[in-house]
Amino acid sequence: MSLLTHQGAATNLAELLRGRVTALQPMFTGCSATCPIQGALFAQAQHALLGRWQSPTPVQWLSLSIYPLADGPS
Repeated sequence: MSLLTHQGAATNLAELLRGRVTALQPMFTGCSATCPIQGALFAQAQHALLGRWQSPTPVQWLSLSIYPLADGPS
C-alpha cells in the first residue's frame, strides 16, 4: 500500500512496518465525534507505555489516515 508521510515523502506500509513492533491507529481526520477521543487515547497509551516496553525491537506508534481524498501531509 502506497502512503505519504506527514512530511509528504512517498513510502509504503510494508516499509514502515518492517522490523518494528507497531501500534497502528486508523483515523479519519474529518470525523468530529469519536475520532478525537480515539486519538487522545492513542496518545495517552503511548505516553503511559513510553520507556516501559522491554523489547530489543524498536517500537513505533503510527496513525494512518483512511481518507486519502481529503487528507494530505498538512
